Amino acid sequence: MKKSLIISLSIGFILLAALFLALNSYLSWWVDTGFLDMLIELLPIYLASIVIILVGIFFVIFLMYTKSRQIKPLVKEKIDIKEQPIDISKITMQEKTVLDYFTCGLVVLKTPATVLLINKEGAKIVGYRQDKDLFYFMADTEFYNIIEAREDAEVHRIIDNKTFSFMFNFDGENIIVLIEDVTRLRAAENIKNEFIANITHEMSTPLTSIVGYADLIKQGMNEENTKNAADTIAQQSIRLGSLIKGILNYSQIDADEIKNHKVDLSKTLKESIFNLSSYMQEKNIKIDTIIDEDVMVNSRHEHALDFVNNLLINAVKYNIEGGNIAVSLTKEPKMLTIEDSGIGIAPDNIEKIFNRFYTLSYDKTDIGQNSSGYGLGLAIVKKIALKNNWKIKVESTLNKGTKFIVNF
Repeated sequence: MKKSLIISLSIGFILLAALFLALNSYLSWWVDTGFLDMLIELLPIYLASIVIILVGIFFVIFLMYTKSRQIKPLVKEKIDIKEQPIDISKITMQEKTVLDYFTCGLVVLKTPATVLLINKEGAKIVGYRQDKDLFYFMADTEFYNIIEAREDAEVHRIIDNKTFSFMFNFDGENIIVLIEDVTRLRAAENIKNEFIANITHEMSTPLTSIVGYADLIKQGMNEENTKNAADTIAQQSIRLGSLIKGILNYSQIDADEIKNHKVDLSKTLKESIFNLSSYMQEKNIKIDTIIDEDVMVNSRHEHALDFVNNLLINAVKYNIEGGNIAVSLTKEPKMLTIEDSGIGIAPDNIEKIFNRFYTLSYDKTDIGQNSSGYGLGLAIVKKIALKNNWKIKVESTLNKGTKFIVNF
């Protein structure tokens, strides 16, 4: 800034000197022509003009100097923010209030026991009381070792039946811990892993049969055994195809973004009963129906068909030979009831029947060999009901039968 001032002053003096030399060169001419007298008369005006110009130059220089003094601290502060750790003491009450509304816990420590900043959620999770030392992170050996090593890390802990993620970060001398409730996330991961494990297990059985009988045919068998092996391969292929179809149907229910529309459930139910009539005849099951006409529900035809299909298949599958099924669909109230005279469900198992891959383990001689399945049917029923906000209820008595009641 000093250099700029010196340069500006030098330019000003040079201009004045040049003006003086020019006046001196033409002084004799001014004297002969009488111009000097006129110049003397106008001298005050010239001097005033020069003074105004100089004042303007100095004013501009002054503004530039003042502005630079204001900017330099801001630039320095910006650099300091990048290079220096966060100063907790500068956090305002408004900022602390905002932190208290966070759903995640935030803890800033100077040492494993000294709290610099903590929000309400963080204090609740670690059991902190104001103005007291915090021994939560010292009591946990893994936490303490992370702080001592000063390496960013994430650790999970179960507190009051909830899973929390503790994320450690280090900012200068400060220890920053972000605590987040990941119970639902972990539960979703467990469900996904269990789902994959179940699929792998269920698919391995028919695949093993298919590969085994194919090898026997390849090695050479008599005509009768070859026919039996081919029949087994065909049956297991159908079972495998049914499993894959069930998995796809189950997965696509949530992924389906096509809007619902009015579906005639009366026609859909009659269609399902007709399609399953041969299955019922195999077990000599009698079906009684009371179906009101034009019962409309908000859904999709394929979803409504899957829904009633799986309920009816379940009623046939777990029914006794020569049993009965009663189907009722009413318009007022809008309700579907499917009741069978089958083996029933134990009270402890009623909540489990909607779980994926859950099957009732009863003696198949009581319910027929066609009862084998993968436990996806009622899981699909539950998922469709949730998607459409339908209420489904189960009433069952062991060895007497089961009733499914759906309110739309």
